Parts: sequence; C-alpha cells; structure tokens
Amino acid sequence: MSYGSISKTKQETTRLLQDSVALSHNSEAIGMGVGERLRTQREVLQGTKTALGTMQGLSDSASNSIRQIEYRNYKRRCCLWGTMIILFVANVLVLCAMYRNGGYIFAPSAIPAAHGVRDTNTDAAVKSLPEGPQ
Repeated sequence: MSYGSISKTKQETTRLLQDSVALSHNSEAIGMGVGERLRTQREVLQGTKTALGTMQGLSDSASNSIRQIEYRNYKRRCCLWGTMIILFVANVLVLCAMYRNGGYIFAPSAIPAAHGVRDTNTDAAVKSLPEGPQ
C-alpha cells in the first residue's frame, strides 16, 4: 500500500514538474516576445531621436533666417526714417528761405547777378511786383 501512495505522489510530482516546465517555456516565450517588442520600440525611439535632431537643425536654421530678415528690415526702416527726417529738414529750410525772400526760394534780384547775365524780362517782372503788404 505504501508503494501505491508513493507512485501517486511520484506521478503528481512528475505532473507538477511538467506543468512547471510548460509554464517556464511559456514564460520564456513571453519574455522573448517582450524583449523583441522592447528592441523594436528602442529602434523606433532612436529613429525618432534622429528625426528630432534633424528638425531641431531645421528649426535653428529657420530661426537664424528670420533674425536676419528682421535685422535687414530694421536697417531699411532706419534708412527710411533718416530719409524722411532729411527731407523734412530740407522742406523746412526751403520754407524759411521762401519766407525770407518774399515767396521765392532765392531772392529775385540775386538770380541774374549770380550768373552774370541780365534778363530784361525778369527785371521787368521784378519791378512790376508790389513792394510789400499795403
């Protein structure tokens, strides 16, 4: 009788060992699958890192280009403002000269004398002008 119980225990032990071996093989297969998925994910992440580095370089290049465009725009704007100021000052100077010379930019008597030529039409036109406010 005792031999029968040992035989059952031995069979039970054998069955449990076989189940353990089967579970071990399943666990190994699952582990191999997980390892393969992790390798694939790592490759994807490395590819993403490379693409991100490329995009970073493009972004930096675009940023530099935008800064250069902004600087050129700033220089042009300064040049435009300088031109506007110069023209404004020139207009003020012309208006002052016209005010001093009775509406002419240059004094009418100074024009023929400056060139050494006498124009009788100009002289007659100047003589016909009224002397000032009456």
